[in-house]
Amino acid sequence: MAGYYRNLPPERFANLAGQDLSGEDFSDYDLWEADFSGSNCRGCNFTGAMLAWSNLRCADFTGANFTNAILCEAEMHGAILTDAVFTEADLGPVYADPAQFADARGVDMESADIL
Repeated sequence: MAGYYRNLPPERFANLAGQDLSGEDFSDYDLWEADFSGSNCRGCNFTGAMLAWSNLRCADFTGANFTNAILCEAEMHGAILTDAVFTEADLGPVYADPAQFADARGVDMESADIL
């Protein structure tokens, strides 16, 4: 992690829910308390992003990259995580069904705190 985060423009940050965001680069962005609920985030890059306290409920993160991302207290129930990468991601705690991570990669289930 670089020690700083980039910021989305406020109007963009306020309009993330229910959108087709597939393939977008959110690496190193401050997405604290962001609302991605119901969005298509297939193939998005969240490397090093701050996603703590975010609403990721029912979003499609197929193939997304969460390497080194911070997801503490993120709400992930119903999110699709097939082939999503969580190498060195901070998953403590996140709110999800542990079975959602069955087809994800790089998840350390022993250190993850999935509630």
